[in-house]
This record gives sequence, structure tokens and C-alpha cells, in this order.
Amino acid sequence: MSLITPSFWMMSTGGDKLRRFIYERGWLRKIINIPDVRVFPGVNTKTAISVFDSSDDIKEVEFYMQNSDKEGNFYSIGSMPYATCFIKGKIFFDTRYNIGKFRNALLYDGRKYV
Repeated sequence: MSLITPSFWMMSTGGDKLRRFIYERGWLRKIINIPDVRVFPGVNTKTAISVFDSSDDIKEVEFYMQNSDKEGNFYSIGSMPYATCFIKGKIFFDTRYNIGKFRNALLYDGRKYV
């Protein structure tokens, strides 16, 4: 199943239950982020295409990003394990290297040093 949605469901408070549902089942296969092209005339929102597959337990999510303001021009960011891109209940995507640094910063517990 593929859904064309606003991309904010990956980070918004309103998407918490949906993200938890998706994470628990392991069905998210691919996200195509389209922040700069108006997919629907008259609608000014960042768009994403999310691809789901319930036929098997998917261990990694593939991420694609819009390369320019031209339709259909995308590049692969790569794929990463569920445990890497789901951070504190939200979905983050970038290169594995950047997500690793970002994940460490978000999960850092500075209280033990204060």
C-alpha cells in the first residue's frame, strides 16, 4: 500500500499513534520525501509518499529525497534499520552517518554529568 500524505505525520504529535502502529508491525518499506514540489494545486504543504508492505517483517526502511524542484528528480539517501530511524517515537531520515550523530545527541542523557 502506498499513501501520499503531508510529511508532517513522521514528526507531529498527531502522528504518534500511527507511528507506533507502524513501528510495532514493521510494515514501512520506503519513504519518498517531496518538500519542494506542490503535488496538489493550491495546497502548500510538504508531501511524502510512504510505501507499506505487510507480507513480511521489514527490517530496514529506504529513504528517497527530492533532488530539485523538478517533478520526478529524486536521489536515494539509503536505507537504515527501523531502530535507527525511529527515535523517541518520531521518524528521522538522512544518511546513516548523520542519523547516527543525531540519534546520539537526542538520546544523550546529560543529567548524569550535572
